[in-house]
Amino acid sequence: MNWYIKCLPTIKDLKKDLNKHIKNIKKINEVENLYLWGSVAENYHKPKTRIKNINFILSTNIIDADMLAVDKNALCIDNEDSLIDEGYNPDAVNLTKKISSITSSNPNILDIWLIPSNKILMHWGPILKSIKESELIFKKAAEFATENVEDDIDIKKRENWYRYYNDYLNNCFSDMPMGWYSSDESNINKILSKAKKCF
Repeated sequence: MNWYIKCLPTIKDLKKDLNKHIKNIKKINEVENLYLWGSVAENYHKPKTRIKNINFILSTNIIDADMLAVDKNALCIDNEDSLIDEGYNPDAVNLTKKISSITSSNPNILDIWLIPSNKILMHWGPILKSIKESELIFKKAAEFATENVEDDIDIKKRENWYRYYNDYLNNCFSDMPMGWYSSDESNINKILSKAKKCF
């Protein structure tokens, strides 16, 4: 397990990318606030801390139903009037397009969460309704990846680890398309009390 810890990037390694993502998210009109969450937020002033991913929480004044409605079809429509005719909220579609673009540049590292106006916790990409059950699957994915990667420490190992990790998750969520998913977590104040506000 020691090699696994050593092959993960440190907060210092990711600081440049982290600042770039914050800058890009700040440009999205539909985002009201941005927070760092999870291990990066907890260890922000410990640059040598190794992390598996960067969790961002975005807040918006769009309701969850409009976010959940955004599908592949909506992402292919560029005209605002056409989106409205099809029953989509153009702001929800625009936000989703921007987030999809940002995460595609670094899919292994970025994990995007969303707090809509009705104050529940949503996630970009498949999760189970229960956060605890989802965390268990993520833990099993990490164990699976660790078991399948050899013990030499290099950048290739990191890539292989993430490949096995994502393969496990893709298998678990194979019948769930990419999109916004709501969780059963509604204690938003508790979540944000452990987060670091970026803007």
